[in-house]
Amino acid sequence: MSDNTLQPTRRRLAHLDVLRGFALLGILLVDFEWFTRPLQANVLGDEPNLAGLNPVAAQAVAVLAEGQFYPLFSMLFGAGFTLRLEPAGARGYREQGK
Repeated sequence: MSDNTLQPTRRRLAHLDVLRGFALLGILLVDFEWFTRPLQANVLGDEPNLAGLNPVAAQAVAVLAEGQFYPLFSMLFGAGFTLRLEPAGARGYREQGK
């Protein structure tokens, strides 16, 4: 095998894998809730006639879950990609066009 090919990563960072799994679980749970709604609710938002703790729970899911897991997963994807490219940079590989 020539020295110009990228080799697979031999070490795994367990804490990144755990965080990535947590983010995927959160995305899955949010998507379960989103896909079980009627189509009209996806377009118009929450029902205006919710009573009791239902509006509070709907708002809590929107604030604490919907907007948090996608950026977390994206950041972890970028961190993994960066960690994967560090050894390539150390061996002298450069980006195309530079």
